[in-house]
Amino acid sequence: VAAAAASSQPSLRARYVAAGRRVTVTGTVGPGAVGAAGARSRWAVVLQQRKAVGARHSRWVTLVRGRLKTRGKSSTFQLTWTAPAGTSAKKIALRVELLYGALVLHRSTSHDLIIGSQQKPSPKLKPPVALTSVGPATQVSVGSEGACALIAGGAVDCWGGNYLGALGIGNATILESRTRVQVSGVTNATQINAGLEGACAVLSGGSVDCWGTPFSGALGNGTNVGPETCPAAFRNYGGSCSTKPLPVPGISAATEVSGNCALLASGSVECWGSNLVGNHGDGSSGRYNVPPTPVVGINDATQIAANLFDTCAVLKGGTVDCWGNNASGQLGNGGGNGPGSSCENQVPCSVIPVAVSGITNAIQVATGGQLGTTCAVLASGAVDCWGANAWGQLGIGSNTGTGSCPNTVPCSPTPLQVSGLTNAKQVSIGDMQTCAVLTSGGIDCWGGNELGELGNGTNTSSYVPTPVTGIATATQVDSGAGEGDMSCAVLGGGAIRCWGSGMLDDGSGSGMSLTPVGVLGIG
Repeated sequence: VAAAAASSQPSLRARYVAAGRRVTVTGTVGPGAVGAAGARSRWAVVLQQRKAVGARHSRWVTLVRGRLKTRGKSSTFQLTWTAPAGTSAKKIALRVELLYGALVLHRSTSHDLIIGSQQKPSPKLKPPVALTSVGPATQVSVGSEGACALIAGGAVDCWGGNYLGALGIGNATILESRTRVQVSGVTNATQINAGLEGACAVLSGGSVDCWGTPFSGALGNGTNVGPETCPAAFRNYGGSCSTKPLPVPGISAATEVSGNCALLASGSVECWGSNLVGNHGDGSSGRYNVPPTPVVGINDATQIAANLFDTCAVLKGGTVDCWGNNASGQLGNGGGNGPGSSCENQVPCSVIPVAVSGITNAIQVATGGQLGTTCAVLASGAVDCWGANAWGQLGIGSNTGTGSCPNTVPCSPTPLQVSGLTNAKQVSIGDMQTCAVLTSGGIDCWGGNELGELGNGTNTSSYVPTPVTGIATATQVDSGAGEGDMSCAVLGGGAIRCWGSGMLDDGSGSGMSLTPVGVLGIG
């Protein structure tokens, strides 16, 4: 990814003043920030306010946007915003961002502003990168910080947060990109998986490359240390990261990657990284920074799905085996520990694969949610789900449970059929929601909807499947597994549509939509 604009590190100074309901922010950027004249129109400064969304969330909303004005070797800006009536005696949180096109180069810390207050100057900045053009998508994967798309031909584009190098662009100074940037050096990917502050890709030769956080050994190198230091790190990982894809040692015949596990052409499965609650399926638990390790007894898997602490595999005969955390009954074996299993903090688990009760004709399995929910698409087109149901993720017409689970949330430790769904071909699970692609090309979603996760134009939750607005030619959907409040779908022509709360990449900068919006430049 080529460097653009300024060659030196500019500085930004900002001053916030409120008089009555009127807030004025003035400042300077320089020297040398704007660079060549042709690039000046792409620089901008925005003022944002933190606003509450529902009972659990908040998000930053852009209040006003302004351009930089060149004066000698420096550039200046002035932003003016008038607060709504009733906020004169209210403390509000504000911040300033410096943008180059859709790239966020600097984001100030939150400033609590009371009428008449002044704020301290902001810190130094780094230069941006150039964007790349893309074609139609064949797959989309939603992660904790944004999303990635597999492009026809093998390139991978990502957008969203770049903390710890999650975008894979070889640049740690970019905090965030609100439009696609191409992952460095990947030109022959066949499948991708975006996860917790990082992502992985299967390459055409069967190797797997990963980038982003090395936390608990997520890069597969047997350590929690990456080759670089990311100045934007804020998760107490010591700043270690990889901004460029790195090969996972020992993986050479992969056909699919999910979380920190790879399905091999032989039908076996290998997992790496954290093995806190037996989620490697190798008969052990309580270990971190583990290099790729074979899962015990799996040699005929056809598809895998890995959540943060539990993993499942569809086997050749249509059965499903799961292993790892079982606190919400997400292993589907009726609850409790698997044979000989004992995990940290007395968390119910299975350190080896156990069979899901009653599943004999599965064609695909999905895991997801921080509480742990699992679903399988059956050959008949029906969908069975089990595990946590606090938000109605099981699709059984309620958010209650049929069993007792150790984490005390409503759950079912055995599979239950999703109400009214008979023509599904693929399913994906987010934090609060579950979505399925139908044979008709439509998408149905169910579960929590506080942030528009169901894509039906409302904030009303649904405990049974409800159609996503305007989707008729979907080929794949992804809802972000462990932490997803956003879902994205690939359409028949290779376009991508996203909805919910997250990095939508629709050009609006809103970060939230109750109905699907297009990802710019794809398809």
